[in-house]
Amino acid sequence: TRRPIELGKSEWLKKGKDDAIIAVGNMVNTALEISNILSKEGIALGVINARFIQPLDLAMLEELSSGTQYIIKMKEGVISGGLGSAV
Repeated sequence: TRRPIELGKSEWLKKGKDDAIIAVGNMVNTALEISNILSKEGIALGVINARFIQPLDLAMLEELSSGTQYIIKMKEGVISGGLGSAV
């Protein structure tokens, strides 16, 4: 069932118990592929579709920072002003 997209809210595509990838745009599918490959090695890597750079989903970042050791960012584009500098 499809849910309406809430402005400024990220979406968990896959929950993981180890670390997490925050991806945006074309990199979301790549992040899911990486997570699936690593799951075969026993690494449970969560995947989040950031969907929005502005406004940034601060609640999601707080949730991640309290229970995740490493957060990996995946995006295409410029270094300044994108997901990387926002996170």
